[in-house]
Amino acid sequence: MVNAVGPNGPIVQNVLTPNRNSQYSIRVTNDLSPTHQLSLAYNFEHSSSANAGVGGIVLPEAGFNLQSREDDFIINDRIIVSPNLINQLQITFEKDEDLTRSVSSAPSIQVSGSFIGGGVQAATSGKPFCRTITTSRHAFRLLMRRAKARRSSVRVPASSMIEPAVIFRAP
Repeated sequence: MVNAVGPNGPIVQNVLTPNRNSQYSIRVTNDLSPTHQLSLAYNFEHSSSANAGVGGIVLPEAGFNLQSREDDFIINDRIIVSPNLINQLQITFEKDEDLTRSVSSAPSIQVSGSFIGGGVQAATSGKPFCRTITTSRHAFRLLMRRAKARRSSVRVPASSMIEPAVIFRAP
């Protein structure tokens, strides 16, 4: 609900801000033998929001749209060596994408205490790539992220991040 004061008087307006979230998963498991199991899985998540940030003194054209998507592919190989020993290898490939877009490309107009109009002047995207290898007591993870951000006409250079990690689990 927008409740602001503009140059031509009061602005009272209902603005839809729809959100949508979807999740889908599938897994196929094959018992290669009574002690050896192989499984493949795929997970998909998607969410979107329109007119985010709109309400109060923020006019509809000053809102922004959000989109997020995640895809996971998981390979799991498990062998029961003995009743007390299991050898398991799990590899996860994950792709994430997050986008923020202005509803309007117009310049931002801010009148303190009255209204905020125009575009939010922001567009960002991030596409991290993550690989995880897990065995019974160790997990190795490599996360690489390349993010770009743009505000107004100023370009921010792309940044990259690599985050290797080794996780030791208690027996």
